[in-house]
Amino acid sequence: MWKIKLVLALIGFVYSITGLTHNFEVTKASLTILDNQQYRIQVDLDLIELLQIGANLNGDDSELIDQVRKMSLSDVRRARSRAINQLAQRSYLIVDNYSITLNKIEVTDTEMMHAYLQRPNQDTEYRALMMVKGVLPDNINQIQLELPDFLGKVDLVINQPLKQLVAAGKPSVAYDLTHHKQSLLELCINYLVQGFEHVVPLGIDHILFVLLLFLCTSTLRELVLNVSLFTIAHSITLSLATLGWIQITPSIIEPLIALTIILLAVQVLLKKHPARQRLMIFIFGLLHGLGFASVFSEIAAPGEQLVLSLLSFNLGVEAGQLTVIGLAALVCWSWRQQTIYIQRVVPITSGVIAIVGFYWFVERLV
Repeated sequence: MWKIKLVLALIGFVYSITGLTHNFEVTKASLTILDNQQYRIQVDLDLIELLQIGANLNGDDSELIDQVRKMSLSDVRRARSRAINQLAQRSYLIVDNYSITLNKIEVTDTEMMHAYLQRPNQDTEYRALMMVKGVLPDNINQIQLELPDFLGKVDLVINQPLKQLVAAGKPSVAYDLTHHKQSLLELCINYLVQGFEHVVPLGIDHILFVLLLFLCTSTLRELVLNVSLFTIAHSITLSLATLGWIQITPSIIEPLIALTIILLAVQVLLKKHPARQRLMIFIFGLLHGLGFASVFSEIAAPGEQLVLSLLSFNLGVEAGQLTVIGLAALVCWSWRQQTIYIQRVVPITSGVIAIVGFYWFVERLV
């Protein structure tokens, strides 16, 4: 009976996560405070995702692009209207802990959207622009922007133009650049959280790879060695890619990351050549580091804060990986030497992970 339950649980696991991988897209947004307490919000939107939400479409990226590009002008108009309603209901400007609903949202017009969709795939990235204008209350101390979760992570830039009349031949009034500057501690915490979240819960493929690292070891020494090799490897390529010394597009890296999951899962099933396995883990770690870099490049701090943000992000990634290892050890470590674990749990789990990896590999190639 336990075998049937285990198989059914793993089938449900496969079904639930085959469509889940971390999204590497980061929405770009800006909040500008103008004269006379006026504000302007601009958000760069993915047109395909926007119309997908408005038309309630389902499918992978290639299927969605095909479905959206086939939409008529009237279909685009309806989807656009529904999407704007979704944006308006879930977008807020928070002023001193008081939420203001952004219900006067302007988005790229229907005709222009439809014209974009008629272009060949390689000629456009299918973008749309959302804009909101308004007036802030008097005497406010803090301002925040909250956007719908379906937009994913948001790279927000807040601008407050400085305007002053400078006498002829005289220096301007000094402007305190540190007043709105994020402290180093705040920066570190922010990037630690970003790195952690990229593994748990967003990085399902990285979670499965780390689980394979756990499954392919039977002693604490082996586990520490394998995790250390993986950590060193992905830290190398993450750093090199961030500094611009190597560049590989995500469209190449993502299928390769899925392939690393397949190959390591097969290696766990075969239980052969531990020395070769360690070499595989190191090489695969190099590829995963490039995957981390494609995300970090979207959110990296500028200038002299780049290195600190990189170190903090990497530490967050390590914390996420150690969390996965810790949870796996909490569940399995006490019975890792038992026959049922060695002959049933390890091979079945590895086989399921290999199937998931194969699904992702095919999905990311097409």
